[in-house]
Amino acid sequence: MNVFKRDQKELAVIVLRFAVGSVFLWFGVDKWVHPDAWYGWIPAWLWQIIPMSPDMFLWLNGAFEFTLGILFVSGRFLRAASALAGLFMVAIAVTMGMNEVTVRDNALIGICLALFLEANARSKKPVPANIVSAACSLYALFLFIGGVLYLRSGQ
Repeated sequence: MNVFKRDQKELAVIVLRFAVGSVFLWFGVDKWVHPDAWYGWIPAWLWQIIPMSPDMFLWLNGAFEFTLGILFVSGRFLRAASALAGLFMVAIAVTMGMNEVTVRDNALIGICLALFLEANARSKKPVPANIVSAACSLYALFLFIGGVLYLRSGQ
């Protein structure tokens, strides 16, 4: 059976799952293969409070990202995976501040939110509409404030 022989809405969800899943898979594996390339992305203040070695931190971070990637690509636990991934990306943006990387990552947060909305709509126990609406509003506010901060920083 051809996985891509679907209606367009279902195919759009599959494309988004594979897009965000491949990013998490790639970065998860890369943290294991090239941890030295990731040290510079961790703020100095964070190294002070992490209760483990940098290598262990990156290994665990890579395992988390790899697991998220597998969940996205497989379509399993999509609502939980998209919520965790979106919150993870927000934490990165808050930790790193707004720069050219986190501006790009905001699109990944949007993809995670869209996948969460789709999975939530199909759930037997959906998150209530007022909470979903608040999450969407917070995302829009996050984009606006992040954009202003990025533009004011002169980067």
